[in-house]
Amino acid sequence: MRADHPKLWHPIRITIVVITVWWILFCLALAPTDNPAAIVWTIIEIAVLLLSPFFPKSMSLLFLIMSQSGPWLIPGADVNSLPGILYTFGMLAYETNNLVALLLLAYSIGDQLFR
Repeated sequence: MRADHPKLWHPIRITIVVITVWWILFCLALAPTDNPAAIVWTIIEIAVLLLSPFFPKSMSLLFLIMSQSGPWLIPGADVNSLPGILYTFGMLAYETNNLVALLLLAYSIGDQLFR
């Protein structure tokens, strides 16, 4: 643990990720999809989110890549990505710096606008 940038305690990270996972499951229950591949994709995203407290940079970046590429690969895979995207932007801003999170956010907004 670096003194100049203390990390969140793991119970706090786990609590935040559990809330995010419940939010994703709630969104999936409100807008169910008939595509089994989209459900498998969502389960993989949930697994990545559950690993993010232990590997915050790599798992958060992997989740962002999945949430951006999911709609291109699988119809209906973006139904419930917003909670995880918000979580990963916050985690990446905390783990790296605000500029990295801002650039990723700008890319995400641009991708959604032009899709």
